[in-house]
Amino acid sequence: MQRTSISMRQKMLRLFGEGKKIPEIMTACNASYYQVYNAVSGRVKTKYSPRRDKGIPKGEKATNAIDMNQFDSVDGFMKHKLMEALKDLNERRYDAAELVKIIKDVAMIERQINDRELQRYLRRPDAVLIARIMRRLSPALTDDEIIVIFKEEHEKLITESKSNV
Repeated sequence: MQRTSISMRQKMLRLFGEGKKIPEIMTACNASYYQVYNAVSGRVKTKYSPRRDKGIPKGEKATNAIDMNQFDSVDGFMKHKLMEALKDLNERRYDAAELVKIIKDVAMIERQINDRELQRYLRRPDAVLIARIMRRLSPALTDDEIIVIFKEEHEKLITESKSNV
C-alpha cells in the first residue's frame, strides 16, 4: 500500500461524512483498513491540524509551565499534577471501564504518595506498617492523627527508657 497524502485523507473523511462505510472507502481510495481507520478517527493529520491523540503540536510550548521551587518534594509536584489530570477528566469522554481503571490508578498513586510522605515524616522504614496497624485498630484515623499518636508514643518510649537506665 502507498502512503496516504493529506488530500487522500481529506477524501476519506469526506466519504465517511457522506455515510460510507470503511470497506467502501477502502476500495474508493485504494487504501488499507488501518489507513482509513486512522484518517477517520483523527489519528493522522488532515489539513495540517494537530492530531487529537498527541499532546502539544510541534513548535508550541507548554503554557502551564510550573516553577519547581514552589514544591517541597517530588511528591508535592506529583500531587499537583495528579489534581490537574483529574480536572482534565471532565474535558474528555471515557467509557465506563476505562474511567474505572483511571480512578483505580489515581487512588493507587495517591496512596503511594501518602505512604512515602508518612515514611519520610516518621523517618522509619516500617512507617507504613505502623500506620496500617493503627488503622486496623481505628480505621477512621487520618495521616495527621497517626503522626501525632506516633510522636506521643515515641516520646513516652524515650522517657521510659531513660528512667529505666
